[in-house]
Amino acid sequence: MKLGRPFGPADVLASSFDLGHHDAMVQAFAERLDMLEASPEVPVDEKTIALLRQAETAFFEQGKALERFRTDRLSEDRQAAMLHWTRGRALVTEAKTHLGLD
Repeated sequence: MKLGRPFGPADVLASSFDLGHHDAMVQAFAERLDMLEASPEVPVDEKTIALLRQAETAFFEQGKALERFRTDRLSEDRQAAMLHWTRGRALVTEAKTHLGLD
């Protein structure tokens, strides 16, 4: 379904979405995760790393969906972006809980 005017917060975000900025944030997340994984001073188990890698992928996919939504205005892309964001946040929360940081 093609949407016309902004429908809600996701639409407003998509209309002002800066894919370059989003990609830089996802890249920074990946780089910090790489450093955390390689750090001998901060032992992090494989489950936590796996959860955070899945979150990284979800945020990357969110960016792609928002960019598609901005250009094509399809509600499916808006819903996909919200789903990826929600999944990424849930995975980060699960990783924090697993580490005892909640």
